[in-house]
Amino acid sequence: MATQTKNYGLTKPDINDFYDVGIDNNNMDTIDIELKNLNDKALTAGDMSKSIYDKNNNGIVDNAEKVNGHTVEVDVPADAKFTDTITPIVNNLTETTPGKALDAMQGKILDEKIVEVNASLSAIEGLQTTQTVFNADDSITETKADGRTLTTTFNTDGTITEVLAVGETITTKTTTFNSDGSITEVIS
Repeated sequence: MATQTKNYGLTKPDINDFYDVGIDNNNMDTIDIELKNLNDKALTAGDMSKSIYDKNNNGIVDNAEKVNGHTVEVDVPADAKFTDTITPIVNNLTETTPGKALDAMQGKILDEKIVEVNASLSAIEGLQTTQTVFNADDSITETKADGRTLTTTFNTDGTITEVLAVGETITTKTTTFNSDGSITEVIS
């Protein structure tokens, strides 16, 4: 006597039953329908229904359009890396709280300041004294890194005379301390 399979109800003829093409055809039809259903499910597995996931019909899953309120490829680079760490960004040069990141604009300002300081240092290097000589006449002669010489003389009348020699050019400055407390400088 024929029995049926547990899952799809296919007819299994008994060993003593005569072969019936109709039973075999019914089994094949059932198998065909179930294989088609299985294939259809496999083809649509993972597919997202626009009516559920893209209600505004823009081709982007609705809840994936923004990340923490930011739109990817608009105000967030496409290759951005997201982490759970939120580091506050400051846009000033006075912040002292540890753990905050400096805004790139402030980095640029710092770079400009470094360039300015380096330029100033280059100018000052020429003014650095490389040799100081205390002369017998109580004057002091300083030789600068750029080759200039500055001789300072403390005169007996209370004035100070400074002579700056730059190559062939000589500039003299005489400083007088007046009795009223003012200072007079004469450059020649």
